[in-house]
Amino acid sequence: MTKNPHVRGTSSGRAVGLKNTCVLRQYGVHRAALYGGAWGNAPQRKPHLAAPLLLRSFLVLALWLGLHGLTHAAGSDGGAISDPRGQGDPPHRYDPALSAMPIHFSIHGYYRMRWTLLSGLDLGRGPTPSSGTTIFPKPTDGSLINTADMRFRTDLSLEIGSTVRVFARVDGLDNVVLGSTPEGLPRNNRVPQIVATTGQRAPSAGQNNALDSINLRWAYGEVLLPFGYLAVGRMGALTPWGLGLLVNPGNAIDDDQGDVADRIAMGFALFGHLLLVAYEWSASGPTLTIPSNASVDQDPRDNVQSIGIAIANYDPPDALRRKLNAGQTVINYGVIFSYRWQDRDIPALYAPDGWSEDQRIQRGDQVLRKAWSVVVDAWFLLRTPWFRLEMEGLYAQAEIGNGSLVPGVALTLPITSQQLGGVVQFAFSPPQSIWGIGAEIGYASGDNAPGFGVTAPLNQIRTQRGDLDGPQINYPNDTTSNNLRFHPNYRIDLIFWRRILGQVTDAFYTKLGGHLDITPRLRFWASVLYSRAIEANSTPGGVHDLGVEINTGLRYDYDHGFQIRTTFGAFFPLAGLRNNELNLAPQPALALHTVLAYVF
Repeated sequence: MTKNPHVRGTSSGRAVGLKNTCVLRQYGVHRAALYGGAWGNAPQRKPHLAAPLLLRSFLVLALWLGLHGLTHAAGSDGGAISDPRGQGDPPHRYDPALSAMPIHFSIHGYYRMRWTLLSGLDLGRGPTPSSGTTIFPKPTDGSLINTADMRFRTDLSLEIGSTVRVFARVDGLDNVVLGSTPEGLPRNNRVPQIVATTGQRAPSAGQNNALDSINLRWAYGEVLLPFGYLAVGRMGALTPWGLGLLVNPGNAIDDDQGDVADRIAMGFALFGHLLLVAYEWSASGPTLTIPSNASVDQDPRDNVQSIGIAIANYDPPDALRRKLNAGQTVINYGVIFSYRWQDRDIPALYAPDGWSEDQRIQRGDQVLRKAWSVVVDAWFLLRTPWFRLEMEGLYAQAEIGNGSLVPGVALTLPITSQQLGGVVQFAFSPPQSIWGIGAEIGYASGDNAPGFGVTAPLNQIRTQRGDLDGPQINYPNDTTSNNLRFHPNYRIDLIFWRRILGQVTDAFYTKLGGHLDITPRLRFWASVLYSRAIEANSTPGGVHDLGVEINTGLRYDYDHGFQIRTTFGAFFPLAGLRNNELNLAPQPALALHTVLAYVF
């Protein structure tokens, strides 16, 4: 049992995202239009013989009759039984003005390749007590870790008229490590050993990779109605909210994670503000296939459901840019409220043995869960052409009435959680200057159980002193989980929080940084970060001080379609990461990270 299975700093708040209706564009867009009636522009050919003309006419008539028959074969629902035409469509469907409505198709996204060189991320401190392994994978000969991966992302948009749009996000070869899916994995009679591979194969889930080569992440529709905005489907966060501590769509070139949820959202203009209301199907429980029909949810009582409300004074990126170019001061702010709940649960659905397809729910499969969580997130932005002050803070509270994973066994003590955190950023750059400086202060509440509680192994029951990670609950002695975790995409460094631990949690940190534009296309930047644990008992060494990290980087933008980013990091661990059991002091770690991005 993990410490916080149902609430964390980035969970239930994802029921809400904001969007400037239908105009969010993260990358440059090249639009191709397909207009209704385009076939009418094809050149006409005069018949030379009467027989071919009669034959073509006969084939067209037969095709029309066949399609007409197929249309009527659809049944008598949707008002077709009372419609003389037998279609069930309203009369205005045949309005020439509507039938000639233009349809625009646009595509944008990127292809990226990342290369990373890692040295000493195990910090030379030996294994942890509970797992018996190092805190980061270490090659057997102690050499460097040299790895590269790729992603091809496409964001598709089908714009129908001026108010209706359908979106889809498709990732191909998503974070596939280069060389990881060779011919011969699994082995076959043509390639008995991997050294004889003849090339790479497409990734296939469950065979040679965790995911298929094509991953459809989003698919949803939106419409601008006379009274507001409506979006329905599987979507990500509809906009980058605040600094990204809670809601984060994962749109940046170097992002790995991104919010995805099945929801219905409605937006309204209210006294100069944007009001958004959303309902989310967070989890539906076991489904069942009906003969000759689609699958259905077997029991709504085991659903995990979320509702969210947001109100904001929000300028989309284009409007913000125009105001700053005009020398104006911009003030934006907003609040998100999210509530999630679950009445009953089917633990066997997500157990290691799994749940067989179309298995019926029995009375003894259910656990009376009685779980709920509340998240409140507030954001403020003050920005001028030369100064930016931005802050975001959130509070999360949750309770799981019965944390049992075994039907028929009830845990009488509830599992509770109270989490608090926030970030404040300052940035200063004189007008028309080539340099800038900034600072950041962050806080994420912690828990006094050993370890940080980010990715606890499923088979680990409890943690002990000296562990870097692990479950934060030790039932019945400890039933609280108070370590807030920032969104995985909110990155403040290259090594410790991003790669060794995975998320910012149980920490207070300060960061100073600056940049220098060497040329209009080449920027150099550097930062220094000091991290300190909130709870000394969470650290392996039992001391608050975690370490200091220095990061430097170069970013080169070649035209609008290609960019290179290179970042170097050096992490110097302090006493909080010492291995007291083996009396080993932690050693520094180094990393070099390069991203090549082709943006379209």
